[in-house]
Amino acid sequence: MSESCLEISEPCCSKSFTDDSSKMKQVTLENMKCVVVMSEILQHKSVLEDQLSSPKQIISSLYRLGKKVPPKHVLRETKLGKLVKRMTKSVDLDIRMSARCVYSKWKSYYKQFHLADKIDVLCDSTTEKQRFEQRNRLTKALKLKETNDLVYQIEKEAFLQSGRLNTQQYRQCMSDIVTILIEKKCLRYKMKLGKICVKDFVKQYIEV
Repeated sequence: MSESCLEISEPCCSKSFTDDSSKMKQVTLENMKCVVVMSEILQHKSVLEDQLSSPKQIISSLYRLGKKVPPKHVLRETKLGKLVKRMTKSVDLDIRMSARCVYSKWKSYYKQFHLADKIDVLCDSTTEKQRFEQRNRLTKALKLKETNDLVYQIEKEAFLQSGRLNTQQYRQCMSDIVTILIEKKCLRYKMKLGKICVKDFVKQYIEV
């Protein structure tokens, strides 16, 4: 995993086990559908965009993409979501059906977990106002036109790692994150492409 960072679209355990005739089988991170490797995502995207790709290659990439569920901000920033949706209207029947299968799976997944993703216990009005302001600052630091899922992920993670409290630790963490994102263009770019794990990124700025 040194080549790129894993990206997770929903909270999940890094290891799980299944009982198969009294045998315990370990499932690795890479095999879990909610974990994606950016280099692989971009590689399959290139195959779908390349006019020289054969139908067989395209269908193979769609099949592999269908085994994963990329985070919303990755689908948006790489425009992979729009690309797969466009391919649902391909003149090639096999490509069209494969793309529809992938697009339908992603859409159903996020529809199913939409409410769960948004669940966040409301705090007092002062804390909610502070969090709202921090998200706005973060949106501007990332050079985004509007607050998106990535902004919510970063701010929520900072709030969680601060004990779900509007403390000096939380405010300092958000201030440091905003500052570093404003100063480092390369970091902003990688963050928006999903090449940096949000949880690990935030952890760097939490004072223990």
